[in-house]
Amino acid sequence: RGLPDMLGMSPEDVADVEPSVGPGFDLWLNTIPRQGSEVVRTEEAMFASLASLTLTE
Repeated sequence: RGLPDMLGMSPEDVADVEPSVGPGFDLWLNTIPRQGSEVVRTEEAMFASLASLTLTE
């Protein structure tokens, strides 16, 4: 069970919501899309973000 189930919402309603970017951000990158309510640790997010820089194709 994730947050949408607990709140009585469908996952599709929550998936398309853009996070509000406060002052101080020029760009918001979501490098782990559709993660839902799963927790991503900082070191996991860092490797996921930097992995795209090593792609050659």
